[in-house]
Amino acid sequence: MKVLAVSIFMAVDFLLIGTHITLWMLGVRVPLFSIEIDRSYPEFYQYLKFFWLFYLSIVLAIRRGEAAFVFLAIIFLALLVVDSFGIHESFGSKIASTLTLEPILGLRLQEYGEMFVMASLGASSFLLWGIAYSLARADQRYIIVFTGKMLLLLALFGVVVDMVHQMMTRVGRTAYFIAGSIEDGGEMLVLSVLAGFFVVYSLSSNRMAPLANFPKGSLGTPP
Repeated sequence: MKVLAVSIFMAVDFLLIGTHITLWMLGVRVPLFSIEIDRSYPEFYQYLKFFWLFYLSIVLAIRRGEAAFVFLAIIFLALLVVDSFGIHESFGSKIASTLTLEPILGLRLQEYGEMFVMASLGASSFLLWGIAYSLARADQRYIIVFTGKMLLLLALFGVVVDMVHQMMTRVGRTAYFIAGSIEDGGEMLVLSVLAGFFVVYSLSSNRMAPLANFPKGSLGTPP
């Protein structure tokens, strides 16, 4: 069931990523199908996944009395708001306007401002994740650890690969496109795995049932 749920989410990802790449190769610019442009169809699909993660976390917290998921819900809601409203870009611009640093590595001051915003969000998310882990029962900690790993992977694409993406502006159009596709495509796939997992866990009558489909060691060591 876990594989099916993840596959459904990822099938849409591959369709959107494939369309994005195909249109670029054909030299056709259709912003609504670009995975790199805000408010496009792929971006709205990302918003939907964040919403589902938030909603399912609230459901788990209320129906099963799993308080740890309240803090995960706050993380997902914050990521949804920041991503959908472009807060990291608007606040990044304000911060950039106050900086007097000399840009290096092909990055603009705008990127430095955005990195500061994302670093602040990451630190807050880590704190909330830590609280969730401390509140979780022994059988829940597998899920909390897995969620933490996926969030770290999401940050890797959203921050580190994004930096590489911006550096590619000096290399060429093709390199810039490839880096951007890896960044946004990676974020889409990571979020699909996490959303699929939450769907299965929330639907399972047995709290540990979804974990049976994961390879041993992938979610951490049992306490």
